Amino acid sequence: MIYSKNSIMLNLLLSQWRIKVKGFIKIVIPLTIIFQVNISLAQKPPLQLDNYKSWTNIEGGSISNDGKFAFYQIENTPVSTDAFIIKSMDKDWMLGFVTLSNPCFSDDSRYLFGILPGDTLISLNLKTKIIIKIPNVIDFKSLKQRTENLLIYRDKENKLVLRDVNGAIINSWLQVNEYIISPNRSNFFIQKCISKDTFQIVSYDLVSNVDKVIYEGLAPSNLLTNESGSQFAFLLHTDNGNAIWYFDKSMSFARELISRNSPGIDSTKSIDVGQFYMFSGDGERLFFYLTDLSHSHIQQSQPSDLEIWSYQDAYLKSYYYNNGEIPIAAYLSIIQIHSGEIVQLLHSNEEIAGDFDDFRSGRDSIFLVKSSFGPVNERWNTSSRTSYSICFSRTGKMIPIETNRSIPLESLKISPNFRYIAYYDSERKNYYSYTVATGEKKILTSKISAKSFTNYQMENYPISYTWPLGIVGWMDENNMIVQGNYDLWSIDLLGMRAPLNLTSFVGEKERIVFYPGIENFSSKNGKKQIILTAFNTKTKDYGFYSLNLNTHALIMLSMAPRYCGAIKDVYTKLSPPEFLRAKEQNFFLIRWENYNRAPNYFFSKDLKKFKQISNNQPQTKYNWLTAELHTYKDSLGNFYQGVLYKPENFDKKNRYPLIMNIYEEKSNLLNSFPSGILSPGEISIATMVSAGYLVFLPDIKKELPKHVGECIMRSIISAADHLKQYEWIDQKKLGICGGSTGGFETNYIITHTDRFSAAISGAGVSNMITQATMLRNGNSNINQLNGFGYMMGASLPEDPITYIKNSPILEVSKVHTPLLILHNTGDNSVSYTHSQSLFIALRSLQKKVWWLNYKNEGHGIMDMDKRIDYNKRAIGFWDYYLKERPEPKWMKDHLSVTNR
Repeated sequence: MIYSKNSIMLNLLLSQWRIKVKGFIKIVIPLTIIFQVNISLAQKPPLQLDNYKSWTNIEGGSISNDGKFAFYQIENTPVSTDAFIIKSMDKDWMLGFVTLSNPCFSDDSRYLFGILPGDTLISLNLKTKIIIKIPNVIDFKSLKQRTENLLIYRDKENKLVLRDVNGAIINSWLQVNEYIISPNRSNFFIQKCISKDTFQIVSYDLVSNVDKVIYEGLAPSNLLTNESGSQFAFLLHTDNGNAIWYFDKSMSFARELISRNSPGIDSTKSIDVGQFYMFSGDGERLFFYLTDLSHSHIQQSQPSDLEIWSYQDAYLKSYYYNNGEIPIAAYLSIIQIHSGEIVQLLHSNEEIAGDFDDFRSGRDSIFLVKSSFGPVNERWNTSSRTSYSICFSRTGKMIPIETNRSIPLESLKISPNFRYIAYYDSERKNYYSYTVATGEKKILTSKISAKSFTNYQMENYPISYTWPLGIVGWMDENNMIVQGNYDLWSIDLLGMRAPLNLTSFVGEKERIVFYPGIENFSSKNGKKQIILTAFNTKTKDYGFYSLNLNTHALIMLSMAPRYCGAIKDVYTKLSPPEFLRAKEQNFFLIRWENYNRAPNYFFSKDLKKFKQISNNQPQTKYNWLTAELHTYKDSLGNFYQGVLYKPENFDKKNRYPLIMNIYEEKSNLLNSFPSGILSPGEISIATMVSAGYLVFLPDIKKELPKHVGECIMRSIISAADHLKQYEWIDQKKLGICGGSTGGFETNYIITHTDRFSAAISGAGVSNMITQATMLRNGNSNINQLNGFGYMMGASLPEDPITYIKNSPILEVSKVHTPLLILHNTGDNSVSYTHSQSLFIALRSLQKKVWWLNYKNEGHGIMDMDKRIDYNKRAIGFWDYYLKERPEPKWMKDHLSVTNR
């Protein structure tokens, strides 16, 4: 079914369309296009909480390797179903199906594969539009052998079939439980169930179309192959413990490679697989794990019904018992495949550090090891120390890099030529290089402020230097690319050249965050051209720049009021489903959004011009919203920004109640789309604005030596003072709300000002003293409050006065703002006892306070029915205090002598 590019798509009605293909009936689901009907703003209804049930969203985009085709899915079209759409990028046609699972393009971009409802696998020829259907398929993979596209799939009878896309069967196997294909797609290894206790593994060579049985016996698991399929391994569970079996192409039958009785494995160890169970890049070694069955790393001399806590413990006892059991230690090990020699690479309290992806990609001859005992956030704890070493995986030899540290290293990387280790030392506030051959260390950034390498929003945090943005790439074997707060830096690992600002300080000057958010764009004639994402922190525009790493030429490709990706973190690599690149062309599929434009896919050949290929706009049915960026000053002359949402039918002749929604800095959300789908922990901004409220998201800025509460108050009062100039804001009907850190901020505000007529606090801290000495997932919070959003600046024993000043519960007598608290007893991030104590203290003074506790929910509300219930109660609370509507029944209900 082909549609004109001039068609205006408002809604997709899915119905069966029958066409004859090669003499038999094929069922395709077309798109019935209804032209958009203009509806006046006055006719649009407000968004309701239960509209999420019919809310549509664009997801699951992909682009073919040649960049000529793209697909995406429209969730909830029709309701409780998904619509799958495929389009041609250079010809004006598209096809639609109902719910196509696991869709993928063939490597040569000639076919689309996927599973329709009813377990029917389809093969769509993108040139002829001919569809081949295969029923009763439970899983499949597409392959390419020479010039031929192939499908391998398993049906409901556990029959594995290999066939070409035209339907011709090449081979098949019965009773298949599992199969694995080598990454280069030349070999299969197939596990078959012959009887209850007998299993086979069949090796199949796709090139020669020859298969053979290489194992028969007990049930194998954890099938593993190397890149070429020339090596294969699996785990076997026996009465004598686990064993790993091995096969390669020189063998006629698999053999046991390692068992519990192998030399080098003691009786307290068990063979297992784990995170890095794989063949080495050179094929000489197999990585596996030895698990410690003795628990000897934890001494338990006391009776089982007694816990003894000692001040000398590296970990609190709660660390071990938090999940109800003591964790079993597992140690990365290798076996030399030809000699059978076993080497345990890691030992007690050691783990792999640095770039895990490098390890998995075969760069495994050396790797970095972190040895630690005790929590890394307890710097005062002499039992808590961390050391770093280089491990040579062929021998297990360790070379120390940094030892006995109280502050861990950050952003550890191995250079592409394996000659250098690069890392950031938070204690010394510098990047370092370590030469593997000589052990020489060099300071690389001594003339640059540590703040230059920190998130721009965290520059004023007391220990911001401990969280560098990190190493994000390599110029060449001797030069790394480091992310700065705005710009990118090239740093010479030899220390011969001073650090070079690759973006010529344009980011810092214009307050644009540049980030190498996508893979290399091109590399022609020796010129390394990369694409950077760019976020303007002043205007909130977003787009792309190109950077030539040789000439440092920085060219803007596009910038606009829109967003793509995770808007809460601008230092994020773009990835599917927001951003996709065709492998064979510099063609892109991007999911853009804006405050009044739902996320949709756009196609681009150059990241300058964009062609919209989807048009899902569920918000157009409702009285939606507009967003404005506001800039203002505080009493000290500091600049702030905030986002003001107004209803689409805003009339400046009216007077509107306004709610401030707070959590650190939120102005970056200007161009994000506030979905109609309810979030776990916050009120629905879209629903509130659609119903006639204004919502303001002010930035909160914190800095030492001012204590955090003072900074919060100055930020919020400056925002409230800024909004006083607008006559259409009812200054007597201001509300404030926030969750988590925003909950603490709300608690503090209402204990220090009466500017707000009502407040909602979600899962917020009320007592800094108890927070500093509480447990979080078995660990202590004592140093957690120094940084992040609480910014105490010191530990509780060092500065108790600051903890007292910033504890809202100690100021409850000053509260005159009605408060609704949301805090669930299942919260593992902030203990519900903070809100329980705050409620009890306010209640004792007969302050107007309500507490909502959704049992079995945590830091947010995951159950959708409970989310709706919470939002309904929150709206009733706001309506009563900010719109003078009747008090909800649940607010009036209470236990008394007569009704208990």
